[in-house]
Amino acid sequence: MKPFTGFVGNFARSLLSKSLMPRWAFPWGKQLFSFGPLLGTRGGNMFRGEEQVCSLWPWLLMVSAVGLALQGCSRAHYRQRADLEVFQIVKEKSHDPRWELKDFSIEPPPQSRFYDPYPADVPPMPPDDPTSHQLLHQVYGKRGARYEAKYGCTRTVENPDWMSFLPWDEKGFVRLDRRTAVQLALLHSPQYQQELEDIYLSALQVSLQRFRFQVQFFGGNDTFFTRRGPLGGRGPDSSTLQTSTPISARRLMATGTQLVVEVANSITWQFSGRDGYTAVTPISLSIVQPLLRGAGRAVILEDLTQAERNLLANLRQFERFRQGFYLNVVAGLSPGPGPSPGGISLGGASPGLTASVGGYLSLVEQEIQIRNQRANVASLRDSLERIDAFYAAGRISRRQVDEIRQNLYSSQLQLLARQNTYANQLDAYKILLGLPPHLPVRIEDPFLQPFELLEPSLSEQQEEVTGLLNPVRELWAGIRDSLAAEGASAEARKTLQEAATAEAAGDHLGAVQAVGRVCDCLLRAAFAVKAAPLVGATRALQKECDAVLLGPAEELPKVVPKLIQSATELANQAAEKAQVERDTVVPRAAGLLGKVENLLPQFADAMEVHLAKVDRDLERLLEAVPTRERWLERLCQRPEFRTGDVDPRIADRSAFRRRVVELHAEFLGNTAPEVKKVADQLLTDEAERQWFENLREMPGLRHQLESLAVELRKQAKLVAEAKGKTDLELSAWNNLFQQLENLLDTLASGLMSLSLLQARVRLEIPVLTPVELDPEEAFAIARENRLDWMNMRAALVDQWRQVEIAANRLKSDLSLVFDGNVTTTSDTLAPVHNTMGNVRVGVQFDAPLTRRAERNQYRQALIQYQRARREYYLFEDRVRQILRENLRAIELAQVQFELQRAGVLTAIGRVEQQRLELMRPPRPGQEEFTLGVTTARDLVTALDALLRAQNDFLGGWVRYEVQRMVLDYNLGTMKLDESGMWIDPGPLVRPRGQNSGPSPSAPQQSSPGSDLPPEVEVPPELLLPSELEWVLPEEPLEETPKEPLAGLSVEEEGVIGGEERWRPLTKPEKPGTD
Repeated sequence: MKPFTGFVGNFARSLLSKSLMPRWAFPWGKQLFSFGPLLGTRGGNMFRGEEQVCSLWPWLLMVSAVGLALQGCSRAHYRQRADLEVFQIVKEKSHDPRWELKDFSIEPPPQSRFYDPYPADVPPMPPDDPTSHQLLHQVYGKRGARYEAKYGCTRTVENPDWMSFLPWDEKGFVRLDRRTAVQLALLHSPQYQQELEDIYLSALQVSLQRFRFQVQFFGGNDTFFTRRGPLGGRGPDSSTLQTSTPISARRLMATGTQLVVEVANSITWQFSGRDGYTAVTPISLSIVQPLLRGAGRAVILEDLTQAERNLLANLRQFERFRQGFYLNVVAGLSPGPGPSPGGISLGGASPGLTASVGGYLSLVEQEIQIRNQRANVASLRDSLERIDAFYAAGRISRRQVDEIRQNLYSSQLQLLARQNTYANQLDAYKILLGLPPHLPVRIEDPFLQPFELLEPSLSEQQEEVTGLLNPVRELWAGIRDSLAAEGASAEARKTLQEAATAEAAGDHLGAVQAVGRVCDCLLRAAFAVKAAPLVGATRALQKECDAVLLGPAEELPKVVPKLIQSATELANQAAEKAQVERDTVVPRAAGLLGKVENLLPQFADAMEVHLAKVDRDLERLLEAVPTRERWLERLCQRPEFRTGDVDPRIADRSAFRRRVVELHAEFLGNTAPEVKKVADQLLTDEAERQWFENLREMPGLRHQLESLAVELRKQAKLVAEAKGKTDLELSAWNNLFQQLENLLDTLASGLMSLSLLQARVRLEIPVLTPVELDPEEAFAIARENRLDWMNMRAALVDQWRQVEIAANRLKSDLSLVFDGNVTTTSDTLAPVHNTMGNVRVGVQFDAPLTRRAERNQYRQALIQYQRARREYYLFEDRVRQILRENLRAIELAQVQFELQRAGVLTAIGRVEQQRLELMRPPRPGQEEFTLGVTTARDLVTALDALLRAQNDFLGGWVRYEVQRMVLDYNLGTMKLDESGMWIDPGPLVRPRGQNSGPSPSAPQQSSPGSDLPPEVEVPPELLLPSELEWVLPEEPLEETPKEPLAGLSVEEEGVIGGEERWRPLTKPEKPGTD
């Protein structure tokens, strides 16, 4: 005990030497002073004649100290101290690069929507409900607090300036690509901010638990003036002033020892009767050491240990959440559970994600689907125009025209529905990013441009050409009708002269027959100018002529003059109608020529641009050929192709090479030197070369369209010459518009052919990033790398430790107690004092007679541990299940993608075949074949099949990419760069010639090796097989230029993406250090 008491004495002297209380409070203090002048006495009369020197400085210091103690530290001081301590703790725990959290802070930057520009400790009052606000001023008839006067008010809840930091474009829209969407979500998402705050709260708990094992100081002061005496009359009375200043220090040791040192100074002044002064200063020391219940480091350090482990688990979980948050923003997947201040539990674990498309990728996919739907509407509209021309010529039934028109309306309804769905999902996506739904946003990302099989600019030009072709056809029809009306009117006049000549010659029957022929001419003129009254009057005259011919011959001389007069009047009306029609249609035609003159050169220039794009697409196709061939070579080894479940021609490399050569031949002509060079390069087999020699001669679509562009410019010059010449003969207008109609119709057909050819070229370019992984190997990789799995192992141990904690509560209470105190009493300030002390040492014991609650808690801890064991291996089973589903979905998507590619190719062929029948609408009166009864239905079916195939092909690639991201996430190997973007690991394939199955030494069941504590040696047979080495192919599988990440060059992106992600998993130096 002597060393221990020496330690206590040194500790007490240390407290006094550091001036934990004013020295004047101790009677044994070396610097004494007099209170006399302050209490109204002079000299030292109050203190038995002892003269002391008075000083005001101690009292001033005391008053200042009391004022500071009452005020305390500022709000900002406590907040800043908490931030500093939390940031240090987080930095200490996030040293591992796998869950490193750099520059941790919960203060949002000024660009954030929830940034608060006002002081954090005294924010102004936010907008309040007016009725509820009245209760702040007066409640229950009592005046309330004046919040506005103290804190002020603000009209906004969000940061008023956050919109000024958004990436606005020149059109007033916020342009969103993947990187911008992720960055905006990190800035504005309330969910992400809440997870950061949960990390902060978890670190606060660590700070509190650490403080429990630090020296804790307590101090205060009680000062009271007491007056005692009778309420009336005389009697003894007393007046006392007493001040007490207790100061203590406490500390908890890791062994459970509780040490308390307390110094309490009490001074009492007596002002009535005989002036007196009493000072009592006890110093007490208490030491309690539990020996059984509540003893041991396992029990004492449990709360601190759990808080530290919770923070570590939360840091891992936050990194896991960051990865899931990226998937949530980009693919619409659930981000999974985030940090929890209360700790990570086994029951809340997520075994992994299943792939579904949403988020940003879904919006981009829907945009392309809307463009595809719009192209489908344009194709149906153009087909309807052509079918109408056939119907006008009597070559097709009305039913087929109505069938195409009905499908056009249905396609337009689908387009409107897609646009409405897109708008709704875009608003929901803004909410996900933390943006208001009214914010104007434009999705613009080249991510899915390779899957825009139909070039948007080419589709727009097709619509422009169709928009010009329709009025040209309409005006040409009007010119033809006007020309027909003039011709019929002239023929009617000529026939009237014949009727008049016959009447003069007495040939009344011939005159009536001539009037009948005049009626035929007038009917043609009336139909041409669409004059219904003239048609009715002419038919009435025709019936009258028929009646005269059937009547008695003697009546003819009387009736013929009337018939000729009526016919002459009708002929005059027809001539007037024809002239009105001419005066109407010619100015309209002249006005349209100005638009035609401007558009034809633009069409020619745009044609050259489209041809250049197809040239680039063909170059990209040639660059992708080696990648496609290697991919098809791997694909044809799949069991689906070998067993015949899938047509093996889908993965036929020879057929692919032939398609590439054929595409070049169709565009450039099979006699072009470039095509022969491509054929020599790709067609190495004798049968393939023979196929190319027997290939039918193709003039080349490029040459045809270049010639068409020349014709467009020539026609534009002719139009410029004819523009404004309204005095041209009607036949000249007819010839001019006939040429325009033929040219524009040929242009529309050429653009359609070019669009379908370009779609076939682009269809052959995309290739999937290869993924080949055995489920057991994936499970082993996930067991080593998944951060949440590390947390699950830690959570299982946490639950196991609770058994020991609960068992400790069943023990007896046995504590070793040592306490003592030293008390100094004095009635003067002189150094004469009376010091007393006592020491007590003993043992406290409480028998475990009542332990019903503790017994129940212990049994509950045992049951919960067994539940935790079951939840843990159930978690492993679910992880294995998720990985197997993920890999099966990837394997299925690889085959589906090629089938969808073949489906699009077939649908394009069907559309081309159906449009061959509608290349040139027949002219009225032309003797041409009649279309089949299913022509319209076949065309509509082909267009619908092409639309579905395009959307399926696009969706197949998007879902495969989401599956790859989900696999990277489920394996625990997902990496994000500094801006929160996913680092694509690239192809995941085995070296050529290596078996796809696991090594015989690979574990078939979940290996407990990584769950063992660090000091346990892991048997070699439980380690991962050493041949699990993931390498890139001998030649890069992605030959086409990849889109670089925003802000990085292609070379820099390659460095980031080439990080060694799939390395040999060998025996760790310290297994189980997770």
